[in-house]
Amino acid sequence: MNIVIKSTHPEKRNLVFLGKNCQVLRFDPKNTKNIVIDSNLLIMYFIGSFDPGLIANFKRTRMYAIEDFETLSFFLKHFRMKATTPNILTEVFNLSNSLQENIKEDFFLKFRNEIKVLKEFYIKSSTASSSTFFPKLGLTDSSIIHLIKNRYLLITDDFKLSQYSQSCGLDALNFNHIRTYNWKWQI
Repeated sequence: MNIVIKSTHPEKRNLVFLGKNCQVLRFDPKNTKNIVIDSNLLIMYFIGSFDPGLIANFKRTRMYAIEDFETLSFFLKHFRMKATTPNILTEVFNLSNSLQENIKEDFFLKFRNEIKVLKEFYIKSSTASSSTFFPKLGLTDSSIIHLIKNRYLLITDDFKLSQYSQSCGLDALNFNHIRTYNWKWQI
């Protein structure tokens, strides 16, 4: 079975993933080289990069499986630039702050190194909050919408954010649409 991630821009090629191992069949990095990772997925990615075993045990990531981390990691490696905002990183930091005390310091040392590979863009809060979608989406998601406009693919597991982005003609992928393709079913 194929998963096709369609761009809203006709000149961009589609990303095609095959089967449960998400092997890329067709990928055009020239047109899809930049991505924004929403807060929930970014915290799962950072926790999984630190210790995949924590994903199932940490209250902020227990809705994910290790296979979700593997799928996201595989997907993200195809993008040269991973963009973020201070709002996203603040949310990730605040949510991570509820880690157990005995691992928190080590995690934040790793977190500090992980954020160095992200390209951070500042969207003024006055700009994000002046948009018509601010009351519906909030400050962080509004800053994401401003950032991705015609420049980035957004990956999120937030249905409202992905649907709103797509309805505005922006490239957005709901991670829940691809997450099961790497799950290992046990009967």
